[in-house]
Amino acid sequence: MASRWYRRKSFRVVVIVVALLVVALLVAPYFLNIDRYRPAIVDLLKRELGREAGIEKIRLHFLPSLRVEVLKFHVANPARFPAGDTLAIERIGVGLALRPLLSRRVEIDWVECDDVGLNLLENEFGQTNYQFIEKLQRSQERKSAQKEETSLVSLTKISRVALNSVSLSSGKFWREGRKVYPAWEVNGVNVEARNFDFTRADWQKQVEAEVNLSKVEVSAPGLKQPVRFSDGRLGVKNNAGEGKFTLALGKLRVNGQVRVANLEKPVADFHLAASEVNLAELSSLLAARESQGKVPGSGSRAGPRRLLAKGTVQAKKVIFPPLAAEDVHATLRLYNTRLEIDPLTLGLYRGTYKGTAGIDLSKDSMPTTVNFALAGVDVAQATATVHPEAKSRLTGALESRMNLRVQLGAPNPMETLTGEGEFAIRDGTFPGLNIGSTLGTLAKFLQIDVPAGDTRFSYLGGDLRIAGQRVHSRTLKLAAESLEAAVQGSVGFDKTLDYTGWGVLRGLAQREREQDASGRSPLDALLRDLKRTVDTAVQQRVGAIGMMRIPFTIRGTVEQPKFMLAGAPQPIATSGQQQALEPTEKEKKPFRIF
Repeated sequence: MASRWYRRKSFRVVVIVVALLVVALLVAPYFLNIDRYRPAIVDLLKRELGREAGIEKIRLHFLPSLRVEVLKFHVANPARFPAGDTLAIERIGVGLALRPLLSRRVEIDWVECDDVGLNLLENEFGQTNYQFIEKLQRSQERKSAQKEETSLVSLTKISRVALNSVSLSSGKFWREGRKVYPAWEVNGVNVEARNFDFTRADWQKQVEAEVNLSKVEVSAPGLKQPVRFSDGRLGVKNNAGEGKFTLALGKLRVNGQVRVANLEKPVADFHLAASEVNLAELSSLLAARESQGKVPGSGSRAGPRRLLAKGTVQAKKVIFPPLAAEDVHATLRLYNTRLEIDPLTLGLYRGTYKGTAGIDLSKDSMPTTVNFALAGVDVAQATATVHPEAKSRLTGALESRMNLRVQLGAPNPMETLTGEGEFAIRDGTFPGLNIGSTLGTLAKFLQIDVPAGDTRFSYLGGDLRIAGQRVHSRTLKLAAESLEAAVQGSVGFDKTLDYTGWGVLRGLAQREREQDASGRSPLDALLRDLKRTVDTAVQQRVGAIGMMRIPFTIRGTVEQPKFMLAGAPQPIATSGQQQALEPTEKEKKPFRIF
């Protein structure tokens, strides 16, 4: 009877040979100590790079595949830069092809790097700490020109390159004070690239890569906490890249898409969308400007204008407590020296906002211009949001046009705010409480009763000019059923008031001519009391002419305004002064939305 196959002598010989081979492969690295070549390799790196470099250890492994392992590789910063490393890699694994070794040639099959750190710095002379790449290229070109020299290492093809846990940082270094001013930092990037064929002139176009964003964090001096990518991947294929991602900052969640059609001339097309954006919460995540520090000698960074990215941003709701906007849409274009937003549209309390904005990124002060137009904003709904406890509110439809300028990079941007424009509130009611406050001093002086009911008006508006942290107006007009007024002056960002003006109260005769037959005038009692407090001649003129001109001033604050007479009330004998208060034909027309 034939013996079983696993009992045969030939099988046992094969097992013994394989076992001895495995043992030899495991033991060989200890006898083939390639770490003895490390000093020579480090000296070569120093000569080629022109700076300090180092490797802690080099190992050779045969299992599970033939590979060389380099531990703690680093390239130091050059002179004129602070002590530290430009590039540091905790471990580099290099896979080698076995067959070419038999011909005494080294072919690299794959490369894998773990814990990669790249620190990019620029000094006050415009020099960078990563210019050693140019030196390597020149060295390679010089060696290629020496035809009699035969290279022992082949970089013709590499099937795979993996970069794990990559960290990138950027900043500026000024030798005065030996201080580094950080710009941004990215951590947690993982990249895997394939199909490196250096025999082709267009080898870059053949490379395919995938970037895992699920653990990426982006930090900046202006943020108290980093922006985190909770999910996302970017892919590169056919010299183009695209991807989807989700990022988080505090409670904010943004879904995004990005595409680069040509990596040789990269311009990113993107779309960002969020369900709700709370600007107050985002502001709380911004670091204090004093803690960020300012780069010495920084200023204008003018240069050729180049488009970097363009795309759209949308949000279902944007909150700036207590105000809120809906259906926000913006089109952005980012250049190396400028950010443009054109247009920005949103819904605001049954009305619309349409505007443009531009930010000059070439200057540290970041000069910004904003142009916008409002139309059909429900004033009652807006004021109810701001003051929900108020029983009586201003109503009407608000429209406005404004041109604003501000320096966002200033320590206090609001101190730099300037602008001009105009506004109008049409077909609304003025709260009786406010009318009573306005005319309270006049009522006491004239010993008359002021109507407490809401007063309808057809127009409330005028010009606006912002300067010196105050909003100035040459003329603000109110055209109401019971009175008309015009004022000039300003209100401060600190809510202080400084206005002077005059108003017209319509007398009994005038009101009787204008009164609708369906009801009595609410000013009947007022003018009856007025007739009892002024002399007979004035009563006759008021009764005949029907109007009284009253000068006044407004001081105090927005919360507690103080109204005072600025002279003696005078009857109006002509219609000229009344016509000066009435809105012009231009003011009667709705503002044009650009």
